Amino acid sequence: MTHGRFQRKACASMIGPTNVFRVVSVASLPRTSLLPRRAEDEHLPDACVRTISPWRRRYRQAVPLRGGRDCCWYHGGDWHVASSLAVRLLREAARGGEADQDELGYQVVTAGRTVDLPGWERKAFESLLNDPICLEDGEYINGRHRASAMMAAGVRATVVQVVLWEE
Repeated sequence: MTHGRFQRKACASMIGPTNVFRVVSVASLPRTSLLPRRAEDEHLPDACVRTISPWRRRYRQAVPLRGGRDCCWYHGGDWHVASSLAVRLLREAARGGEADQDELGYQVVTAGRTVDLPGWERKAFESLLNDPICLEDGEYINGRHRASAMMAAGVRATVVQVVLWEE
């Protein structure tokens, strides 16, 4: 199901069977270094796709970085703002009892559009629902750069989409 400009581009079109939005601790996300550097990442500085060590993750949870850097889009704004809005609105929408994940994502994006956000934070917020960080069996299908940027900033929680296989 699509609504206007909202389209799920990530997991559902690539694999199945069920993709579910979840709120997760960023510190618990898989290490981004376990994935090879892709050809399309060659333009990014090494610092943008570096491994965030476990001790640095813990340190950033205690001493978070706010704002952005000018090295790339992924580090260009405040992931704390984008993630906290996505988490809050997903929890509110889920309390409404919506089970259809397309509709749930649409409701969250629509609710987020009523919030006054700067341009980068708005795009980052919408990316968490329209092009979600997607995990299957503890590995990234999509979103490792955003996850890495959030780890580096010390974001505590974010929205991801998890692939669930029916048993």
